[in-house]
Formats: sequence, C-alpha cells, structure tokens
Amino acid sequence: MVLLTHLKAGFGKKRVTSCSVACVKNISQKHPFPFAVWLTLSFGAVAYGAEDVRQEMPDFQEKVSAVRSHAKHATKDPFLNLLNSINVLKSVGQLKNESSNQTAEACAAGESRWEIDRSIISYTDTGPWGDFEGLEMAILQNGDERLLAKPFMAMQVCTNEDQEHCYRQPPFFLYKFDDALGEFVDVSHRITNPDEFLIPTQWSYLAADFNGDDKTDLVFGTNGEHFSPIGKTGEGWRWENFILASNKDGTYTWRLLHPFQGITRALSAGDIDNDGDLDLFIDDAGKPDDPKNNLYPDEWGGYFLINDGSATFTRGQQRFPQTTTSTLADLDNDGYLDLALNAKARGCQDHRESCRLFNGVFVYRNNRDYTFSEVTSNIPYSQVHSYNGDDDWVIKVNDEEKTFVGLRQTVALLANADDMVDLAVSVETEIGHETFTSILINRGNFEFEVDFSRIEHVQERNMTNRVVAMDVDEDGHTDLYFVRKRKQKGKLAENFISEEIYFNDGDGYFSNENRLGLPKENGLMTIGDVNSDGVKDVIASPAYDHAWISESQRSRTSSVYIATDECVPISD
Repeated sequence: MVLLTHLKAGFGKKRVTSCSVACVKNISQKHPFPFAVWLTLSFGAVAYGAEDVRQEMPDFQEKVSAVRSHAKHATKDPFLNLLNSINVLKSVGQLKNESSNQTAEACAAGESRWEIDRSIISYTDTGPWGDFEGLEMAILQNGDERLLAKPFMAMQVCTNEDQEHCYRQPPFFLYKFDDALGEFVDVSHRITNPDEFLIPTQWSYLAADFNGDDKTDLVFGTNGEHFSPIGKTGEGWRWENFILASNKDGTYTWRLLHPFQGITRALSAGDIDNDGDLDLFIDDAGKPDDPKNNLYPDEWGGYFLINDGSATFTRGQQRFPQTTTSTLADLDNDGYLDLALNAKARGCQDHRESCRLFNGVFVYRNNRDYTFSEVTSNIPYSQVHSYNGDDDWVIKVNDEEKTFVGLRQTVALLANADDMVDLAVSVETEIGHETFTSILINRGNFEFEVDFSRIEHVQERNMTNRVVAMDVDEDGHTDLYFVRKRKQKGKLAENFISEEIYFNDGDGYFSNENRLGLPKENGLMTIGDVNSDGVKDVIASPAYDHAWISESQRSRTSSVYIATDECVPISD
C-alpha cells in the first residue's frame, strides 16, 4: 500500500463554520461584510438545496484575500455583496482548477494524482435469509478530526409466514485514520444506542450539523422494510426516523428524530425560516394525520420538521403529495427557500371515484409563515408523460412506454450563468435499470424549461441511489455526480466512478469525460475532503460486491482516493 503522506499531513486541521445561504442572508444583515461570505462558501450545497449539505472550501486564505480586495466595491445591500463576492471566489477557483489540471495531465503512464487507501474493510454476518446492502460513505466533521461512516440497509427475505429472519439490525461502521498505523481503524464503539432502538436504515440519509455544535450529524429516513409486525408485511411499513447525533465528547448517540411514523423514502434539509439552523422535509407516503381519513393524496404525504436549533423537531401541519424526491432552494431569489417535489400518483384508491393525478415536478413557494403554496404543477422531466389514470405507462422515451418509474432524485443547482437556481431530475426504471436525467432551467416566475440536450437523458444499465450537486473540479460551475451501484457483477447494472461525474461547461451543458483521471472502479461514490487539506477526495464503496470470509460472513472493501498535487505511482 502506498504510504499516505497526504492523509497524515491533512488530519487534525480545523474547519470553517458552515451555514445555509438562506441563513447567511439573515446573518449578513447582522454582521458586516464579508463575514457572511466566509460562512457560506463551505456550505454552498444547501444554498441550492442539494442533499450533501457540506461542501469543501479549498485555499481559504486565497479566497478571503480575493473577497477583501473586492470589499471596497461593496454596495449597501449585504446580500448583494455576498452574490458579487461569490463571483470573485468562482474566478479564484477557476484559476486553481486550471493549475490542478495541468498537474494531472503531466503525469506519466503508471502514475496518477491519487494515493489509494484500501484499509477500510467492513464485515457483515449473512446466511440463507439474505444479506445487507452497503450504502455510500459519509464524511463527518467531529471537532478537529474527520471520520468516515459506512451504513448498510437490510435485504432479508421476510414474509408474514416466515418471520425468523426479520428484525435484523443493519450494521453501521465508523472509521478514523490512525497516523501511527497509516490506515483507517474501526471506531464504531463511539456510537451508543441507550434506548435500544431498532433502526431500519435505508439509502436516504443526510450528513449535516443539525444540533448546532459544528459537528456533523446523520439523519436517516426509514421505511421499516423487513421490520413490519407479524401479519403486516406488504401493507406498508410505517416507522419512525432517526438521527445519529454528535456529542461534546466526540461520541454519537442514536436518537428518535420525531415520533411520527410513516414510510419515508427521501429527505431534504434547509433553513426554511431563516433562523440559522437546518429544518427537514420528509418525503412520506403515509400515514394520514387522522387514521380514519383515507383520502390520499389529499391528506397524506410529505411534511416539514422544524428545528429549534438543538435537533429537536416540531412537525409542521401542512402535508404534501407523496414523493420520493424533493429539494429546498430559493427559486425566486426572495431570500427564502422554496420546495420542489417530483411526485407520481397516477391511480385512485378503490373507494374513490376520482382523485388528482400527479406525474412530474411540483413547485411550492415559501409563504414565510411555515406554509407553502403550489405555484407550478406537473413540469415534465421526460419526453411524454401520462396524465390518464387508465394508462399502464408513466412516461414515454423515444416512443417506448415505461411502466415502472422510480423517482430517484431532484436536486437544485446553478446550471447556467443567470443566477437563477435550476433543477436536475433523475428517475429510474426497475426493469432494464435505465436512468432518465433532465435539466430544468429556471426562467423566472417559477417557470421551468426542459432541455434534453443539456445532459445525457437516457443512461442504461444503471442503479442510482442519489444525485449530488457540487463544484467537483472547482471551476466555479456546479457539476453533478451520480451515486450508483453494480448489480450481479454488472449484468444488470454497471457503474464506474470514472464515468459518474458530469461536468458543467458553465452554460448548463453536462458531459462525463474523466477530467479527474479516476480509475475504472465500481462503487458508490462519495466526494469530499477526507483529510482536511482543503482538496476534494473520492471514495468508492461497494453496495453488493463482496468477498466471502466464511459461510456466514462477507467483507466489503472501500477505496479512498486521496487527491495530491504531484504524480504518484498507481497502486493495485
């Protein structure tokens, strides 16, 4: 294994405090420019409503100097100063990126800009009842140290007739780099569960500071699959959601996020009331507030959890359509986060003669009083949509009917140069594992234009867990990367991290050329600063791929690619 000099040199460095853009506008009104700028740029993803709510902030002093030199041109509007300064920071990032590309291109054959560590090996017990699926890793800031979290989700066979293998807690691992050993070590003992919660973790979770201690917490959406009571399997798995909350002593504790039970598929975070903390939107398919009310989608669906600043949440009264993807973003530039949903509800319940059909993207304006008003409906994300409940198809692509469409991700981003927040939508078919991705350009007044030429619309043999909006190459333009997994050795779905980043040309057109020189390796991808050196690193972590250790145990090895500023030999 290559000696990880860059890992050792980077750990232990302190981080910049983070904040969402919505709360930054609030802070900027209380603090002189450019304080708010320094707070914001490390947390840019929330400004767009992306799920990965911590972005890295390389070359901090260089950027601060640029902002300070720009301050003499400041206006009386602190938030306008913030937007102007972001343009300055973008230009600094572009110069840095050009320099990095030159270094990467200069590497000879057999060399790359990545040092590789494969010391993270996660072991899971298994058997004839099934196994656990690995999820992508999360990078946690815990005081002066960085930790890596590796969650799993249950994949057991669990029926009403055979409950023997139900209720198996998915594993959850926590890793820290050990300078003395030169490798990552398991520190999962830092996690406590005093209330002995059974937590059915699944693919939707968020990493961010929810309790205001400048440490990263993890919020998990759960749907209770394989954890339903006897006789209830197949009737909808209702379960509470949970938070892995950071403590002052560097440990973590599982806590109930909120007592409300539902079927959660996805989460979004953002400061909807501009009070400086992160609230949550829960994409939920049930249950109704009134158990006697069965009028979906009128009284069921998603809801907000309002944070008091300590990760204690109060559930909002308004309910929204059932969905599995959402994003929070300021879509009208009024300083408040709005809500965008990708919803699909095309059939009526048997006891109803009529109901409203949902099949597209819906936008809700923030009324600034914890209520939201629907302002745009059924924005198409593909070529042809069905709005007829009698149809047996959902969308048509190249005249081909797609009968099952899973709503995988909706993220907000600055796609082009007009300073209006745009949307990227990705859906997936289960049969054939096709992914359909579209860019929705914000034209103002909550109107969006769909342009299928901006990104590869049809992507075959893919299984997508999520899409992340992030300026990966630090050229000042928001890119997209797909968190995907391989299934059955690539026969059903293949993925290579070298192909999963779609780079933005600045005008809102995306292509997946391998600008970073990543290897052709499978794995769920995480991009972020692993070693606190201010440069983005890459993690490839397996979902299904494994090695058998014994008849009852499997292992999964994660690859951590540490970015360097020099060429190093490629390690096998």
